[in-house]
Amino acid sequence: MKINKIMRERNMLRLLLIISSVILLGCKEKVDLSKFNLNDISDVAIAMAEMNETEREELFSSLQGKEYSFNNRIVKEGFGLFGSYKDNGYKKVDLDHKIINCVIEEKHKVHILRYFKKGNFNCNGTLARFKEGNFGHYFLYILYRPTDEQNSFVNSLPPATKFTDKDANAVNEQLSAMTDIGRDKFWEENENLQVYLTDDVKDVAGTDLIVLDKTGSVSFFNTNVTCQISHMYLFIIEKLNKGDTFTCTGKASTGLFGNNISYISFDPEIGVK
Repeated sequence: MKINKIMRERNMLRLLLIISSVILLGCKEKVDLSKFNLNDISDVAIAMAEMNETEREELFSSLQGKEYSFNNRIVKEGFGLFGSYKDNGYKKVDLDHKIINCVIEEKHKVHILRYFKKGNFNCNGTLARFKEGNFGHYFLYILYRPTDEQNSFVNSLPPATKFTDKDANAVNEQLSAMTDIGRDKFWEENENLQVYLTDDVKDVAGTDLIVLDKTGSVSFFNTNVTCQISHMYLFIIEKLNKGDTFTCTGKASTGLFGNNISYISFDPEIGVK
């Protein structure tokens, strides 16, 4: 009987401790939001760090759909895990931040490819999602909505910073006059050869590969050299017609079989002297 009494007292003590903990948590003062600028997504993230899960969810609900602009560095060219955005056609941009994320629609993917080369990126858009993680971690997601300035940047070519006077057709004539060993030596010495080609367009094609981004190519009437266009610059060939004159500048490369120039990887930052 005495043992049972002791056990009952211990259980009662445990219950009182649990009730006390609940009361203390309930009495915890709410975070003073006046200390934070809720128009700044960085301040929102800091405020949430002082909140419990329920408070964070309440704050998110009050801010969901609000417009924000978050400037950050894109850490790699590509996209992170889609998470629950996968089925909705969204991709997560890999920013240099542990809490604030930027998600984009498939049609805006080219923006990330261009801004990765430029450096920092402004993720302008609306606060779309809040997610609780493990061990008290949480994540905020901004749905990217490009500005007119960003659309203009993505739909224009960067200025040329390097120049070449090497005509691809002239180089091929030079290569054809060489022996095999002479061509091998030429490519050893000109591994990153920059060339240009101006000719009339024979056709424009697009290829959607499984692993790589969608690419395009331009073939010409008077040469077997093909101009290959990466996803971020497809806009410049989408309106080309057969017979139009087009200049392709970039790095030269050979085909699988042969040592002559077969392809030029288009690079608008290379101009013609």
